[in-house]
Amino acid sequence: METKKERPMVVEGYVSIGVNLLLFAGKYMVGLMSGSVAIIADGWHSLSDTLSSAAIVIGAKASMKPADQRHPYGHGRAQVIAALVVGVMLAVVGVDFLIESIGKLIERTPALYVSQTIWVLAGSICVKELMAQYSFWISRRVGGDMMRAEGWHHRSDALSTVVILTGVLFGRSIWWLDGALGIAMVLLLWWAAYSIMAKAIEQLMGKKHDHNIEEKLQDICIACTGWDVKLHHVHVHQYGEHREVSFHMCFPGDMLLERAHRMVDAVEERIRRQTGMEATIHMESVEDPGD
Repeated sequence: METKKERPMVVEGYVSIGVNLLLFAGKYMVGLMSGSVAIIADGWHSLSDTLSSAAIVIGAKASMKPADQRHPYGHGRAQVIAALVVGVMLAVVGVDFLIESIGKLIERTPALYVSQTIWVLAGSICVKELMAQYSFWISRRVGGDMMRAEGWHHRSDALSTVVILTGVLFGRSIWWLDGALGIAMVLLLWWAAYSIMAKAIEQLMGKKHDHNIEEKLQDICIACTGWDVKLHHVHVHQYGEHREVSFHMCFPGDMLLERAHRMVDAVEERIRRQTGMEATIHMESVEDPGD
């Protein structure tokens, strides 16, 4: 069942698939009419974006699945895997453009001015940047790295079209402009791919939690028990938007187990309410928890 967080990602994925198919058709048509290999290649680049959009839909739908016996913590990391796939696709696109740009510089091949393509290319740039902003907005709204990756992929298509349009407008007078701008765009794409993949890999490998989380957990425990419980062995595990936390908590050695258990239940409930995390607490006995 779709949640409020996943639904915008699924909608964006379907919209993106439709937009990319339309852009592919438009670029491919004017590319054939003008005989421009670069424009046809840019059309195929737009078509390749449908793969990342499909990954968004698949990842978002997978993350909606509830926990089961094989996946007791849910399927939230499907979003991280999808972001990793999109990052790899950005890197591959960058390689293709680098080869093409270097080839143009070596062959001293300028871009040809084809007036029929200007409106199609300009419209593509505007549409893809709007799609990028839409994806970034959803990323800020739901906190998903997958949508941030999708936004950069939309922007990569807009940037590639900017390079081609610049070559169409100025390529005759400056023969090396198209190749030089292509290399600059490749560097930007690779930086975006590195940032996306590094963050996704960090989550998959398990990154160290923020110390502010420990301070917040400590405050909650003190509020529920009335003393410094000396938290330690704090571990936070993130599965998409779902987070699990486990830690050790100290209680007086002479406290009844029933009372300690009630306090632990209160702590877990407040952690769930204030942080959205599911807590697993290990109780330890000490002579004086206030020491």
